[in-house]
Order: sequence, then structure tokens, then C-alpha cells
Amino acid sequence: MPYQELNHRRIPYDIDGTVVGYNIGQDYAKGITDWLSESQLSAINDEGTSTLWKSNEGSYGGSVQRCMWFFFPEAREIEASNWLGSWVRSLLRFEMQGSNDTTNGMDGTWETAVFPSGTPMGSHTVPSWWRIYVKPVSFSTTYKTIRIKFELYSSYDGDSYFRKAHFYGRKAYGQTPDDILICNADGNEKTALLDWGDRPEGTTMIKSFKLKNASSNRIASGVNIQLNHGDFGLSFSEDGPWTATLDITSIAPDNLSARIYIRNLLGAPPLILGPKAGRCIITVGSWT
Repeated sequence: MPYQELNHRRIPYDIDGTVVGYNIGQDYAKGITDWLSESQLSAINDEGTSTLWKSNEGSYGGSVQRCMWFFFPEAREIEASNWLGSWVRSLLRFEMQGSNDTTNGMDGTWETAVFPSGTPMGSHTVPSWWRIYVKPVSFSTTYKTIRIKFELYSSYDGDSYFRKAHFYGRKAYGQTPDDILICNADGNEKTALLDWGDRPEGTTMIKSFKLKNASSNRIASGVNIQLNHGDFGLSFSEDGPWTATLDITSIAPDNLSARIYIRNLLGAPPLILGPKAGRCIITVGSWT
């Protein structure tokens, strides 16, 4: 099926230094009682349907509330989001707020986000949930800390589960002077997902991009590119050879790399149909 093209990139908060705290059954004012581990962060930012929490443990009646805090390494422009649960209970509330001056997730000033197309909380664990339930998020500015509160209600026995949390957007301009950007051939940053559209089985498609050293005065040395999906390959040539990783010796300040090709190879029928996602991870050995 065709999916709406996403004009944003998913934020890789599970590997970029973001820390996530939470409490169970309390309000923001009660503060953070525990923190998610690296493995839990990876689990809630993937495309699967695994469960992080059982929200109510089969209790009868009443409401259950949870709060989560996302402390990003720098201010982020949050453009869209997608949360997944399986609710026997009804969703009473889903609230998202941002702050740039909080020190602990409770103090400071906060702005409440607006959801122009409805609450970004899906409740069906179909394989394509992460692609079809993305909803826009509207803030007046960028924020370094995001907190979420959601509340469920039930009038009968039944378990409710929290599963996933995706954010779409980018770092606020100027927050990371020494950075590597994924760009088009003309040097303009790619701000959307690299979408391959609907593809017939047994076909191959090749696209390309360049890396830009956004630093004005420092060389990026030992640049490594890693692609973590077996259906995709990287190469410096349109003819291959194709590999999961590439190394670039250095990229000068405010300069582009050579063109990097990415191939999507689909096998012959029958395949497991549905959307898929690969992640391109870029690391820099040193800035000099």
C-alpha cells in the first residue's frame, strides 16, 4: 500500500545521548522515580511491537497515569511523533510539553504542544503502525527537554500496554557547530526520510547522498558510515561493491564528501510484505 511521505527524520534518541526518566501513577510534580536503560530506549524506538510496560495489571475501574521525560543533548525541533499502545482502557489524556530552562523536569517554564491532526497515539499493533500513525506536533520553538503525560481509564478488567515512542525532527540550528550532515548532491541537508516508495519484489533501486562537514574550522577525521539493514548496501560507486560500512579518511571544514550510493535489493517472491526501515549511523573519529 502507498504510505504518506514523511517530511521529517526520526530522532535516534536511543543512541544520541538522550536520557529518559519516568514515573508510574503520578503527576509531573512527583518527579522522576526511575530511568530507562539503553536496551529499553532501543526497544521503544524501533519498529517492532514489543511491550515496555503493562499499565494497569488487570485492575478494575479507575485511571492509570504515566509521565515520561526526554532530556536531549541539545535543543530539538519536534515536528511529528508516534506513540504505540494497546489499550483495553480508554485514552483520557495525552499531553506533550517542552522546556529549555528546567533543571529536573519539574521546575522551569513549559509549553504544551498542539496536535493539528489529533493525538499521536496509535492502538493497533499492525506491522505498519510506525508508518501510518505519525502525527504532526506543533511547538512555538525548539526545546531541549520534552515531557509526556498519558492517562488511561477502564470500567472493567483488562490489561493495557505501552509499547513505543517515536519523535521526528532535527537538532536546532547552531546547536552542534561540529557536526556531519546527510545532504543532497548540492549540499542542502536532507530533512526528510529517504523514502523508497512502493517496490515490486525482485527489483533493485539505487539512490545517493553526500556527507557535509558542518564545522567552519575543524576537520572531521576517521568518518565511519554504518548501515544496519540487510536489504541495503553502501558503496562509493554506482556499480558496487556493496557493503554495510564505509570509511572516509577526512572531510575538510564546510566541505562535502564524495557521492555515496545506497542500494535497496529486494529478493524474488515470496517476501514478507510491509514497510521496513534502515538506519545509517555516522561517527567521527576526531575533530582537529
